Amino acid sequence: MEDEESWYGKLKDAKRLTDVVTLCMEICAKNGPRPLPIPDSRVANTLQDLLWAEDVSHTHRKYIAKACFSLSTLAGDYNTMIQKKASARGAEQVELTEEDESIVLYGMMHSAFLKRLDGHVELEHVPDQLKRLFRAQSTGYTRWLHTAAECMLMTLEQPESLPGWWSIPYNHIWQVTLVNLESPYRGVREMMLRLVKELVHRREFATGTVLVEVERLHWLDRNKYHLLALLLREHPCKEDVAAKRAFHLGELQPALQQSLRYKHLVSGGQALLRAFASEEVSGWLAVSVRLWDIELLHSMAKYWFTNVTPKCFSNVFNRLLLHQLPTDENQLPAYLNSDKHGKLFLLTNLFKREFHKEHAHLEQLLLMLCRLADSEKPLPACRCLVQKSNDSTTDKLVPFLYGMYERYLRLSEHPKPLHPYQQTITAVRLFQLLVDQCFEFPSAHRYQLTARPLTQCGPWLEQLPSTIGSDPANRLAAFRNEISSLNYLLRSKYDDVCFAVAGMLFNQPRTYSLDGGLLALLANIHAQTSADLYPAMLVEVEQLVRQGIEGIEQDLYARATLAESHDQLHHAIDGATQVCFGIPELLLEAGVETIEPFQSLARTVASVVFKVLSLLNNVRPIVSQVTSDAILSAGTSFRIMECSMQRLLDNSIEWKSRKSPADSVQIALAKRAMQAELWKALRAVAIFTEKYALWLLDHYDQHPEEYDEELVCCIERFKYILRNCCHRGAIESSAGCLRRVVQRIMRDKAQRSSRLVSGAAPAEQTIGPVVRHVEQLFRDTLAVKPDDPRDFRRARGYLFLLQSIMQAEAEAGVEANSLLYHYLERHVMLSRRAALETMGTIGVLELHELNLLVKTASMKEAMLPYIDQLLVVALEALRYPDWPVRNAALQLYTSCTTKLSGQQQECVDPNCDWQPVYVALEEVMCKLPLTVAYIHRELQGATTARAADRTLPRCSPSFLLLLLEFLARFEYRGYGGQDDAWSTTTVESFRSFVWELLSHENDSVRRQAARCYAQLLCFQLQPGDTLFLANVGRLLRALFADAPCPNRQHGLCLAVYSYVRRYVTLRHFTDTREKREQHTLPAIRSLVAEHAPPEQGPPASYRYRTTLLEFLTYIGFKHTDPLLFKLLQPDAPAPADDGRETFLTVWERLRTDGELPSSSTLMPYELELELDHEPEPDD
Repeated sequence: MEDEESWYGKLKDAKRLTDVVTLCMEICAKNGPRPLPIPDSRVANTLQDLLWAEDVSHTHRKYIAKACFSLSTLAGDYNTMIQKKASARGAEQVELTEEDESIVLYGMMHSAFLKRLDGHVELEHVPDQLKRLFRAQSTGYTRWLHTAAECMLMTLEQPESLPGWWSIPYNHIWQVTLVNLESPYRGVREMMLRLVKELVHRREFATGTVLVEVERLHWLDRNKYHLLALLLREHPCKEDVAAKRAFHLGELQPALQQSLRYKHLVSGGQALLRAFASEEVSGWLAVSVRLWDIELLHSMAKYWFTNVTPKCFSNVFNRLLLHQLPTDENQLPAYLNSDKHGKLFLLTNLFKREFHKEHAHLEQLLLMLCRLADSEKPLPACRCLVQKSNDSTTDKLVPFLYGMYERYLRLSEHPKPLHPYQQTITAVRLFQLLVDQCFEFPSAHRYQLTARPLTQCGPWLEQLPSTIGSDPANRLAAFRNEISSLNYLLRSKYDDVCFAVAGMLFNQPRTYSLDGGLLALLANIHAQTSADLYPAMLVEVEQLVRQGIEGIEQDLYARATLAESHDQLHHAIDGATQVCFGIPELLLEAGVETIEPFQSLARTVASVVFKVLSLLNNVRPIVSQVTSDAILSAGTSFRIMECSMQRLLDNSIEWKSRKSPADSVQIALAKRAMQAELWKALRAVAIFTEKYALWLLDHYDQHPEEYDEELVCCIERFKYILRNCCHRGAIESSAGCLRRVVQRIMRDKAQRSSRLVSGAAPAEQTIGPVVRHVEQLFRDTLAVKPDDPRDFRRARGYLFLLQSIMQAEAEAGVEANSLLYHYLERHVMLSRRAALETMGTIGVLELHELNLLVKTASMKEAMLPYIDQLLVVALEALRYPDWPVRNAALQLYTSCTTKLSGQQQECVDPNCDWQPVYVALEEVMCKLPLTVAYIHRELQGATTARAADRTLPRCSPSFLLLLLEFLARFEYRGYGGQDDAWSTTTVESFRSFVWELLSHENDSVRRQAARCYAQLLCFQLQPGDTLFLANVGRLLRALFADAPCPNRQHGLCLAVYSYVRRYVTLRHFTDTREKREQHTLPAIRSLVAEHAPPEQGPPASYRYRTTLLEFLTYIGFKHTDPLLFKLLQPDAPAPADDGRETFLTVWERLRTDGELPSSSTLMPYELELELDHEPEPDD
């Protein structure tokens, strides 16, 4: 009774969903085999209301479901809970979605509900329900799959907590895990690996199923690494694994090296490395350091050394004998002298702790590194010197570090150009080492450089040059002056240098302003804690901003070109941001007298937006024929901005006072300088507004009504900037600031629900009005129609405004009733368009907005559930004749496919003859049913239908290329085996369509079809080449058939060439190069000689003969081989001039050099995204 009253009281007082989750965890903590004593149903009814509420996220519902079933005592409670959804949603019938089913199963299985009702008839359907849900095909990328996998994992980890009638075959689990091991969701991937780990525990299943699968996978498949790592970890007896031929040591070492060359294999290589003993790993690493090139070593240091144990670290250090490393560069081992001592710098940085502990002559070693760093001129790897160590003081090291200061950092009496970036930043970092030994930032004065006691820094000061004084105190003061003289580096053109110096002098490595005087003044105010100085500082900064505003209003050209850097408007605003938010304690500890100056400064900075936008658009009433009242809401264009700059230039007194007439170049430079001044001012205002809004949210409870109005004004300010500015940099910067503010606001929405008992409590202070304003701004922006809806450059701000709000909401964790759902389903009507309903052409701006959402990395999990529909919409839009629509659709298609298949990287492996792919086709067929059906239907129409009736219209070659390119981004792996009849049938259909397209009249289509055909053939690593040679023989018979069609002949030649190259590449670590040269390639040459026509036929096309020449050379035929002359007929009369020059060039290259020009394995065309380029001005 007491628990019930306490729980209901907490539930009644809960203001946020996190409070409800805390209560649910408390309820579940008291859960057990026996039901909890519940005198009434108030808690259960309230939790069930929240369970079926539409504005509660999936994660919160899982905790609520677990608590609901913990409170349930009867089997009938299950049906009662399901019926509750109907009453909660106002429906007559109960229709549980897959997400609802997964949550209900999670609640039942992770509570003691099923154990209490062991063997109850009404619950016997639960195992079948979980199996059906877990194995559901064509479900798309969904969040609830992770929940279903959690339930399935529990059946393996805790079988004792489930009833005796619970049993699910392992094979059903295994097939699903294979398909989802490469899921874009990180949580799903990890859950699948945990499922496989549990399956591998069963020794019979591990040896009979998992090992067989590992055997046939190739080393460019990341799953092979993960599965093998699990096998070795669960069954460390490597003899069992070797007996099953799962791996051999000769394969493993080059495979681990391969994992560093390709990003998709990195995590698998790390997992495999962790599965071996420390001694073995340290031996491999030591050998690799000596033999591998510097690029691979950088990858190894980044990905491997962060995963090894400290013991392994020490073993590698000792195996390389680094504790005995010579301190003379002339005595270094050969492998440390190469690449400008790159390996030496890398190892000293990597093993800096070991060097400090074990090297006997550390001072001399550091001195040698300083000499080499100063002489070698790429200096980025000398990180081990930037360490605070008082044990390295010698009469040589300190003068050398000080010499770096004098050589690269000291500002001489005769100013000279700044040194290059690498020397300057390294000198600053090395000098920082010396500064840290003599000065610090104590907690009482965290922004003032304060001298350490002489007892600590005395040994360092003694080694400084005698020119700066003899007395320790005088030396310290002189050294302090020299440090302060580095203020001039705050004006460096390199941001890293500026921020490093700001951190050294003022402990402000991420300052908003780079004005050294301002930073020093703020540090003094903070140290003195005087209440009178800070308000005066606010007033002074406001006056500087007002002067900047007056300057651009009076003569923008003069202010942009002649004013000092610190007098420009954007620098004044940056100073205001630093004064207000650079040192948070100043504003936090200030008294009441600071409120008015602070608010006045905020209003002054806010007025900059209207002043700047009025200047950027001052001719809009003339150009756009609109009234001045509509200036800030009607959008803008490059033409308006260009005319505005010309008008301001014509009115400039400074411009008129020139003595000589200006040419077009001078006019363009003047306009550019004026635009840059205004754009930088907008960017500075956006940063100030972001910090101001976040400050208001931090102190919202103090004055909620007043701060509501201020926050609304901040949001409106962002709206004006984004709608009325053309510069991409200013737009993206402002959108980023708006996103961070809205994300903070939307966190409140993610924690609210209309079903909370206290949801309508008037005493609760929330930012609900601001949330509603953001949502209203989003809807109002959707209603805005830009001047030219076909040109996304003029609507860039419109696009980024919508994208930043949707991204912020998704990052804040809002899932239910989201603005993203509103945009996709109600504005774009994505589901209806994906169903190919007749709705007219989708807008250009909508396609660009969708592309922005898909490209955003943080929106990945939010957009993946819609990726299937987006691909269908993009492919369908590519068929429209309107070029702007096709261009936007192509960008959306490219972003979607890249999100699914990964960014293709260039081949850096010399043994790779085939561009690797990262994802299995089985996953795509399971997750993208609409896209697969659409491509299947289009390819069928392009092949079978036209074969029956040649009068039917055919797909354009460009559209066919996109369909084939999509399929070629994935590879068929045959995961399902004979049990997956649907996948097998679909792949066979695709294979037949692609086979027909090998005779297409377009050369690019034939090449893409050949690559696609090779990807659709299931490749299996099995001993011997029987199956492979049988397939090659079948292709060669078709290739050398009598009187073939020229296009067909060329397509078949491309197909067999692609198939052989893929096979040879994927067997790289199974067959060594010697074995390949002795067995595989000679067998292919024998097949060519066997199936070649006995008599010389008529000359074929040069395109076919060029491809055949490349293929025959690849498999090892020499240029003097008679069969080569017989098949290629280089001296035959030309049936056409098409390709003759190319063929003769290739033939001559082979005859003279014995090698072919390298053929690219990349796409036959590159996609260039317009959003990645600066906009060009309108005509």
